[in-house]
Amino acid sequence: MKRLYLLLFLFAVGEARRVVKTGNFGFLTSTGYPQPYGNNLNDTWTITVNRGYRVVLYFTAFDLEDSFANGEVCGLDYLQIIDGPLSSNQTQGKYCGNPIMFWEDAPALVSQKFRSSAQVLSLRMVSDFSNDLPMTSPPVGFKAHYYAEDRNECTELREAYDKSDEPESVGKCDHYCNNYPGGFYCSCKAGYRLHENGYTCTGLCQDVTILQHEGIITSPGYPSNYPRLTDCNWHIETDAGKTIHFQFNRNFHVEAHDTGACAYDWLKIRDNSGETGPFCGDQAPSNGAEIITTTNWFEIQFHSDAEVEQPGFSLSYRTHDIRCLVPPPPMHGYILSPSLADPMGENYVSFGGLIRYDCNMGFRVIGSAKLLCLKDGSMSDDAPVCEMPICGKESRNLLNFQFRKTSIINIMSFRNSRVGYICMYIYVAQQTLCTPRPIVQITYTCTRRVLIWTWKTESKHDNFLYTLFQCGKSIPRPSPKIIGGRWAGPGEYPWMVQITTNDEHAVCGATLICSNWVVTAAHCFLKKRGTLVMPNPIDKLQYLIHVGKYWKYGQQDRRRVQTYRASRIIIHPQYNHRNDREDIALIELDGYVADMTHARPICLPSTNGYPNVGDTCKALGWGITRNIGPSATILKELDMVVAAGSGCASYHDYNWRKILCAGGEAGRDTCKGDSGGPFLCITNSRWYIHGITSFGHGCARGVPGGYTRVSNYINWIRLHIGQLC
Repeated sequence: MKRLYLLLFLFAVGEARRVVKTGNFGFLTSTGYPQPYGNNLNDTWTITVNRGYRVVLYFTAFDLEDSFANGEVCGLDYLQIIDGPLSSNQTQGKYCGNPIMFWEDAPALVSQKFRSSAQVLSLRMVSDFSNDLPMTSPPVGFKAHYYAEDRNECTELREAYDKSDEPESVGKCDHYCNNYPGGFYCSCKAGYRLHENGYTCTGLCQDVTILQHEGIITSPGYPSNYPRLTDCNWHIETDAGKTIHFQFNRNFHVEAHDTGACAYDWLKIRDNSGETGPFCGDQAPSNGAEIITTTNWFEIQFHSDAEVEQPGFSLSYRTHDIRCLVPPPPMHGYILSPSLADPMGENYVSFGGLIRYDCNMGFRVIGSAKLLCLKDGSMSDDAPVCEMPICGKESRNLLNFQFRKTSIINIMSFRNSRVGYICMYIYVAQQTLCTPRPIVQITYTCTRRVLIWTWKTESKHDNFLYTLFQCGKSIPRPSPKIIGGRWAGPGEYPWMVQITTNDEHAVCGATLICSNWVVTAAHCFLKKRGTLVMPNPIDKLQYLIHVGKYWKYGQQDRRRVQTYRASRIIIHPQYNHRNDREDIALIELDGYVADMTHARPICLPSTNGYPNVGDTCKALGWGITRNIGPSATILKELDMVVAAGSGCASYHDYNWRKILCAGGEAGRDTCKGDSGGPFLCITNSRWYIHGITSFGHGCARGVPGGYTRVSNYINWIRLHIGQLC
């Protein structure tokens, strides 16, 4: 009897009950079922099945007090079904009544299934303090069954991806999703591999080596979107003695930051000259123009991040034999082999090709008679010289002349030849007899007396006091400093030359390197015909060359300036206007510079002579004096520091052997109007031209500019102007 009273007491008080169910099937009932449940209940059940499965629950009996209270159905007694643990509050439904009398508020028996989204489903049953329904039997609660059902994670992930505002955050399989009882896994198409995150398919393009002579390289999936989280590296290599030409398709799309920076996805190009890039956005490298490597290999690196995908890139490549420019035959000589279509014109020979020279009868070869084309595109030696018997002792190549024991002049001379000296060209007279007359000429004739060749002259001025004229000597003048440089003094840089059109419209700067030769940039002669092109031939008659120039428009120095026309304009044969490779040109004047008071040549460096990183040199020109605005009216000089090659690495196809990198300090730079002018450094009180203003990134924006490195072209220059300058 006492036990019955205790049971009734428990039903009345309704202690909270916590039930935890595990395993892949089972059942559960309300407290006291099939007897009436008690008042003031707050019971819970938590069902957990194996991972990769969901809980399926249905009722075989359901009977709770039906009610409408506090503005809602089932406001007093109810059973709450929760998707997940109790703390999630993801309610699937709230039920009361029974399927017979109050079927609208109760779940259907057996046929109605409740499924969790994951491996946990929870229930909570609540009752109030009484049963208010008269004329009815007390409600007995419920009985439910459950079992584990395999989840289709592939479908779930696809649906979540489609509904998400940030689909990249949903871990959906990129290619294939494979479901199995209790789980799933992702797999990828051929040519891809699964990332360690288990979802993303990345391109299978790491450390790819390509040895074919031509082909196409694309980002994975091109022209469809490339995959995320991909790092590709293609190494293309061909035989020694060949170079590779490649070109990007203009259909180029690589994700860029809103600012244009390549902070997300990018592409880089690397060869023996260094690395260029990164490239991104919608403009292909070199704007789709052909790019030529400096060696027989290059590499493409590609990176994509974890988010946006775009079509990517495609490039085609092919290999070509490296070619060497054949030095023309020497005076009194010819090319013995191979047979050339135009022996005196510009000819090329492929890597490994051999050029043989010989001299006309009566002359002998001085130097190497055989030149080999090397794999770096240069010849193994300079062209030989053809020489006749020398005046003086046969054991010497040069004849010495002495004027009043002050200076020795070395002249290479031939039998029956005549040598004339122009006073203001190579030698500067110490007596006033040389001026104001522009030319004093002494002529020597190489004649034979008995068995010895000697010099004979009829000149009365044989004993003039001459001193050897030195290149690179300026006339220093003090001048005030200005922001971003200073104005050069008149005559301070007597080698400065200005190129204009016939109506004196300024074209470019240039530099006097000999009495009748000027060096400048090749791009000065480009013409715009829809796009920039190099005329062939160049109309040399449309240009004027002003030597000893100081005022840009000739306001005050017309009597000092000597103006000439071009006898020849020689563009470097390998000049490429798309990337400013080999940006150098020579101009032969139609006369010799006579007045050396305000016009003197600068010194040429040796083939291995170049300034060191950190050296302070100068640039000259009439360019604009600020980032915007008019150009300078008088010659301006600017101190510039030689920069490391990495400063110019962002310029496409940068090669430190051919390009001198300088500047980079904000507010100090060459600019529009300075092209072709000299970049010069002083050594032992003499000025040497080490660079020719070629290209840059804007004006004075803190980015170093590129200058054609003159020392790399000394052999080519000497080929045309000779050795005496």
